[in-house]
Amino acid sequence: MKSPILLAVHRYIGLLAGIFFVITALTGALLIYKQPLLLAYYPALAAEQSASPAITADTVALLQQLDAQQAPAARRVRMPTADWPFFTVSYRDGSYQYLSTQGELLVSSEQQFDPLAFLMDLHIHWLAGHTGERISGYVHIAVLLLLATGIYAWWPRRWRKALTLALSGSVIKVAYSWHRTLGALSSLVLIVSVATGVIMVFYAEVGTALVASLGGDIKPIERTVEVTDKPQPWPVLYQVMRDTLPEGQLRSVSFSAEPGRAISVRKRMPGEWHQHGRSFVYINPYTAEAYAQKDAREAGLGVALMEKVYPLHSAAVGGPLYWVALTIASGMALLLFISGLYIWLWRRRARKS
Repeated sequence: MKSPILLAVHRYIGLLAGIFFVITALTGALLIYKQPLLLAYYPALAAEQSASPAITADTVALLQQLDAQQAPAARRVRMPTADWPFFTVSYRDGSYQYLSTQGELLVSSEQQFDPLAFLMDLHIHWLAGHTGERISGYVHIAVLLLLATGIYAWWPRRWRKALTLALSGSVIKVAYSWHRTLGALSSLVLIVSVATGVIMVFYAEVGTALVASLGGDIKPIERTVEVTDKPQPWPVLYQVMRDTLPEGQLRSVSFSAEPGRAISVRKRMPGEWHQHGRSFVYINPYTAEAYAQKDAREAGLGVALMEKVYPLHSAAVGGPLYWVALTIASGMALLLFISGLYIWLWRRRARKS
């Protein structure tokens, strides 16, 4: 006999947290396909990608131009890749631009409403900033309990019957059958997605615990450097970027926020899961010295596990099969909430009658 307490926990978490989970699941499913969505919304990007241009921009000249720009000041530029052939420039005022591989402006976030930015804000922050993100983290800890108790409630003695969907009979019979079976099967995928999302919300806390137990180093690198003279020319700085961790793919460059701050370079080393890389080079712009570097392949086990969280959550690994499974499972969240609500209301009416 199933524990009535655990069944009650499952029922009331579903009622209280279900709608919030539906919002997060559906926006997350859309964000799996963020690149096609951006191409559909911004015709200029789609036209540029279909042209399949070679990367011919003078990267050094572009970096020099962005670094010298004052209003708005550039914060970071992300390099083009084979599947996303655009420079993505983020500015300190929160705006951003997409540039062609020749360095020409294609899209500016100030030109029109950005649906991707809205989806990201809704998915991560619930449109409530850092506070909304933390609340979402706590709610989705409860959702993990909801998914676990759902699997517990479904776990069968006779597997064939448990994996069969009722297609006839009363509405409540069909709703109950589909809720249990589809809920249990989709939970196997959703637990991975929800757990990695919770870890990202509480990244510092979980990372500290994993490093303490499994090893690694998460100490931040000091980015303040001594101002000795005027900064070195960008051709010299770019060569240092290329020569440090040379086997890595250059993914982004973060500019100095103010005088006396280092330049941060992000690379993706061979074998890294993270689509943007988790290897870093820190360069003193006044001496062109790469005074610190982090090779993700040499991180301890605790750090290595933490750096796999985002690729799992964003479906950067697993391929099309995982994307489809995650999309279907995320869509199931809405079906499970509606069927669960219907079952609960039916039981209330049955008790009263």
